[in-house]
Amino acid sequence: MWIDMFQVGEVPLKPPVDISPPVPEEYEIRVIVWNTEDIPLVESQFLTGEKCSDIYVKG
Repeated sequence: MWIDMFQVGEVPLKPPVDISPPVPEEYEIRVIVWNTEDIPLVESQFLTGEKCSDIYVKG
């Protein structure tokens, strides 16, 4: 925080600095999980027969 002090009748040379917060922006983040550990593979893919598991990841 700062204070600008002027003598009576003295005009400031510069306009005041705008210290309002910036306008919020909306972002989207996408994350890819390539590998996991200690997840039981309980399902198998229909076409390849490869073991897999659907998991929910929260971050």
